[in-house]
Amino acid sequence: MYPFKFVPFPELKTERLHLRELCEEDVEAIFSLKSDPRVITYINRRLARRREDARHFIHTMIQGGLEGDWVYWGICLKDWPEVIGTICLWEFSPEGDKADIGYEMHPDFQRKGYMQEAARAVLAYGFGSLKLKYIDGIMHADNGPSRAMMDKLGFRYVKVLVPEEKFAHEHSTELVLYRLKREDGGQT
Repeated sequence: MYPFKFVPFPELKTERLHLRELCEEDVEAIFSLKSDPRVITYINRRLARRREDARHFIHTMIQGGLEGDWVYWGICLKDWPEVIGTICLWEFSPEGDKADIGYEMHPDFQRKGYMQEAARAVLAYGFGSLKLKYIDGIMHADNGPSRAMMDKLGFRYVKVLVPEEKFAHEHSTELVLYRLKREDGGQT
């Protein structure tokens, strides 16, 4: 268990977005996201095959948040409550000074700046409310859009990682680590 508790859940709002806790009503949206092969192009994860997979995922994310393992937001447009993507802080260090950021967006909503906007809100929350010193982003080396977003957000390339089996993927044999330090402008 990490030093954080996400009760009440930290909802975040931006100019165009509402980041909120997932709920039972999100099963269809999460199923759509988790069953779309375009979403997992660079993610080593099985496609959701049944709506029950999405329901189980939602319950797991809620429970993990209650236990302080991660904070996992559904991304919605302010004027449309359906989840279009997700973003999270997870893999908190035992000292509570570092976390990883993870995200995915339904292809119908990609390339509109939504994920960058959501990430800025999550980074501000991580560095502000959680007092993190570092936030890491780990991705496959050939995931150009994700790497470009890391650059735009001020993350710095750190190194190539030797992939663990859980991250091994057909599209890349290399993972890359990006890091944003609070002292280097991580106060977006």
